Amino acid sequence: MKNNITSEYKKLSGIYKISNTINNKIYIGSAVNFTIRYNRHKHHLIKNNHHSPILQNHVNKYGIETLEFSIIELCIKDILHEREQFFIDKLLPVFNICSSVKKGRFGFKMSDEAKEKSKQTKINNGTYLVISKLIAERNKGNTYRLGKKLSQESKDKISSSNKGKKRTAEQIEALRKISTGRKHTDEAKEKMRLKALGNKVNVGRVYSLESKKKMSDAAKKRYNK
Repeated sequence: MKNNITSEYKKLSGIYKISNTINNKIYIGSAVNFTIRYNRHKHHLIKNNHHSPILQNHVNKYGIETLEFSIIELCIKDILHEREQFFIDKLLPVFNICSSVKKGRFGFKMSDEAKEKSKQTKINNGTYLVISKLIAERNKGNTYRLGKKLSQESKDKISSSNKGKKRTAEQIEALRKISTGRKHTDEAKEKMRLKALGNKVNVGRVYSLESKKKMSDAAKKRYNK
């Protein structure tokens, strides 16, 4: 089975497909780690005990070399099931034996301590920033969630999870490099101008000399970099 995933995507999560060169029938799946998932499919197909008898029958008849494993979309683990179901409904894969995604199949549960340790490691080594950049590049032009608004419950969850978080010096520097030289389009500038109209949060507010000096020093530091 040919693996079409390039090295930078091998350990990421998202939606994949297994297609064949005989009749273009496909299998749709989701993976927390593409490499692990690819190896698992290949192992079971070679051992003749794959969970999809339709895909296994194809391999038994035409050979595993007729299959290709490739990425459809990168996404975070929290929405894997949602996105997998979306593509199953859209592409109607023949090799899938079930049209409904089964939840809770991504293995053992980590303890809260292990989760926090893993998260801090990824924050410190810049993994989250790299993944975000790769996802943005891979999903350019994807309008799936364009225009969709988060519910108040979702907003509260995001706000709660971000409280107290502080970026490391490495993260701040990485974000600064990403933003350096970036220019807003005229359309974006107009949207920001219109959004700011009527904003009266600071109207009539009088800053102390100390506050003015802090803002002045921060501006000088920012523009003298």
